[in-house]
Amino acid sequence: MTPRRRPLSPHGWMVVTSMWLACSPPSSPPRDLDSTDSPSEVVVETGTETTAPVDPNDLDGDGDQAEAVGGRDCNDLDDQVRGDDCAGNWPSPTLTLTLNVDDPAIGLYLPDVQASYPEVDWSTLERLYIPAGHYKFIKLGNLPNRDAASPLVITNLGGQVRVGGLGHYYMLVVEGGTGWVLTGRYDPEALTGDPDFPGHRGNLYADSPGRYGIAVDDAFDNTYDISGIGIGGGASEFELEFLEVTGMGFAGIVLKTDNDGDATMVDCKLHDLYIHDTGSEGVYIGSTQTQPQHRIEGMAFYNNRILRTGTELLQVGQLGPGNDIHHNVFALGALDWKAPFQPWQDNASQVGVRHGSADIHHNVFMGAADSLLSFFGQLEIEDGTLPGDVVHVHDNYYSHGRCRGAYLGGAFDSNSEWRFERNTFRAMVYQRDEVYDAVDEGFVFKLGSIGDQQVTFLDNTWEDSAQQLHNLGLDANQTYGAVTGSGNAVGTIAPYPFVDLGLDPAMDFMRIEHWTDQTAVGRLEPVFYETGDIAIVAGVLYQAVVGNSDVFPPDNPAVWTVLPAPKDDVRVRRGGDFDGIGLLDTQP
Repeated sequence: MTPRRRPLSPHGWMVVTSMWLACSPPSSPPRDLDSTDSPSEVVVETGTETTAPVDPNDLDGDGDQAEAVGGRDCNDLDDQVRGDDCAGNWPSPTLTLTLNVDDPAIGLYLPDVQASYPEVDWSTLERLYIPAGHYKFIKLGNLPNRDAASPLVITNLGGQVRVGGLGHYYMLVVEGGTGWVLTGRYDPEALTGDPDFPGHRGNLYADSPGRYGIAVDDAFDNTYDISGIGIGGGASEFELEFLEVTGMGFAGIVLKTDNDGDATMVDCKLHDLYIHDTGSEGVYIGSTQTQPQHRIEGMAFYNNRILRTGTELLQVGQLGPGNDIHHNVFALGALDWKAPFQPWQDNASQVGVRHGSADIHHNVFMGAADSLLSFFGQLEIEDGTLPGDVVHVHDNYYSHGRCRGAYLGGAFDSNSEWRFERNTFRAMVYQRDEVYDAVDEGFVFKLGSIGDQQVTFLDNTWEDSAQQLHNLGLDANQTYGAVTGSGNAVGTIAPYPFVDLGLDPAMDFMRIEHWTDQTAVGRLEPVFYETGDIAIVAGVLYQAVVGNSDVFPPDNPAVWTVLPAPKDDVRVRRGGDFDGIGLLDTQP
C-alpha cells in the first residue's frame, strides 16, 4: 500500500531562513574559461545557408561550414530547425564566475550571492557557472538587477547539475533580481551547458529524459512533498529554459512571491522546459492566497512539455495584461484524481485572470477528472480595466476529460471579454461518478455566476451530439444576455498524432492513473483495476495483467507487468489537422 499524502503547505515550497552553509567566496576576481573552451576555438552554427553540395544527411541545408564541435550540428536531421537552435543564443562570454562548491551533497546555500562574492561586478558579469555534481539543494538569493537585453546567464559547467533525491525540504530556489536566465542549454558558442547533456537540442525529444544540463529530480521521495524549482523573492524579467524537473511530491515549478502585492512578475519567459511525473501541479504560477498578491504580466510561456501530473498540468493565477501561453503540450493530467491531496484539484488546467488582455492558444491539453479548463475571473477593483480587454482562448486541442470541457466563473468585469474560439473538445467520457456522487450535466462549457461578463464562443467543435455547448440554452449559436455564440458545431475530431509518446496510440488515456488502494475523496471506496489498466508508481508504468484491487504493482509482477519508459516525443506528426498546434518544432 502506498502512504496517504498529507496536507501541504499552501505555498507549495519552503525556503531556509536560518541555516548557513555558505561556500567561501573566490580568492581572485572572476576569470575566463580555460583556453580549451575559449570562444576563438569553438566552431559554431551560424544559421546562414551555404551553397555547399546537397548532403542527404544535412536536411536543413546549412552545409559543412555549420558543423559544431564533435561532428554534425544538432539540427542536421531536421529541416525545420534554425541554426540558432544549436549555438549562439548569447555572445561568447568574457566575464564569468564559477561558484565555489566544496561538496554538492551538502548543498549550495547562497541567500545573498552578491554579498558572497563582493569582488564581482554583478552589473557586467555574463556567466554564473554552477559546477557539475549531485546537489542536495541549491539556493541562490539576491540576484542582481540587470537589463534582460544583456542578461546574467546561470548555467551548468563540466557536466550535469542534478538537484534532489538526497532528503532535503526544498530543491532549487532562486530569489530576487531581474534580467537573469537559468538554463541547461548546451551552446558551444555561448558556452552554456554541456555536450553530454543537450536535452532536446535539435529536436531529439525522445532521447532527452535525464539528459538536461540542469535536472531537478527528487526521485519520488515524498518525505516533504515539495516542489522542484521555486522562483520568488521579488524576481522579475527572468527566463527559464532547457530544464528538466521530475520526481516531485508536489509541483514541478512554482513562480510567486507570496503576500506582496507590489512584487509583480513582469516579462518573464518560460520555454523549452520538460516537467513530468509530479505528485501535484506541473506548473504553479501566481499565488492562490488571499490578497494582497502580485500580478503576473507579460509572461511568455511556450514550447514546454508538461506530462503526467497528479493534479493540474497548468495552474496559473493573478494574470494581468500581456500574458501569452502558447504551443505547449500538457498531457496526462489529474492522474491522482482518485486520491488527490485535497478535492477539486483534478482539472487539466486552472486559469485565474485579474484584468487585461491575454492569449492562450495552440496548446494541447489532455487529461482531467473535472474540467479540462477551470477558468476564473479574479477581479481586484484597484487593478482597473479598459474597454476592449480580451482574454482569448483559441486554437487549443482539449481531450480526455471525465466531466466537462470547461467551467467559467468567478469575479467578473463587464468591460472585458472572454473569447473562446476554434477550440476542439474530444474524447470526453463521463467518469466522475466513479468517485463522487455526481451526474453528467451534458455541457461542454459550464457557466457559473458570471453576471453580465461578456463571453463569446466562436467556431468551437466537440464530438458528442448529446452535449450542449453551455448551460444557457440548446442553441449554441445565438445570444443569451452577454453570452454570444457563432459557428459552434458538433463534428468529428481525430486523435492528436504524437510523434512518439511511448504508449500505444490506440490506448485510452483515461485508463492511466496513479496507483492507489482506495479513493481519498468522494465515497472513500477501494479501487478496482481492470485488465489492461495502467497504474503509475514513482514514475514507472505498470499494466494490469488481470483485474485486481489492493495489489501494489512493484511487489506483484504476476499481476502487473512493467511497461517501457515513455518516450515523451510529443511533437505533432506533420500533414494532419493539427499542424501548428503543440510544440513549435516539428519532425519531417
